Amino acid sequence: MNVRKSWLTTCALCGLFALSSFANAPIFPKPTSINKQFTKLLKDINLDDLKTDVTVYIDFIINDKGEVMVVSTSRDKFDSAIKSKLNYKTVEAGELEYGKKYTIPVSFKK
Repeated sequence: MNVRKSWLTTCALCGLFALSSFANAPIFPKPTSINKQFTKLLKDINLDDLKTDVTVYIDFIINDKGEVMVVSTSRDKFDSAIKSKLNYKTVEAGELEYGKKYTIPVSFKK
């Protein structure tokens, strides 16, 4: 009986560990002021190569000064243009935590 309880306990702990690993996945912030702020900052971006509508996922962090730091984007083609427009721009973080990585989708229309 002790072996069975040990085995069940081990399985339960492994299950909890597996589920907790998903807790660190990037999250999409709700459509709030951060979306509006990104839209405003990316408004004048030069995307001459844009031939169709495209959605780019931007991974970013808000530092303790309230500045955006772009970690990566889903489209290498637009990576440097997006980083030059967003990096170290001060935003109102709202409910976002400092130092936590977030992912937000941004759509560009032709």
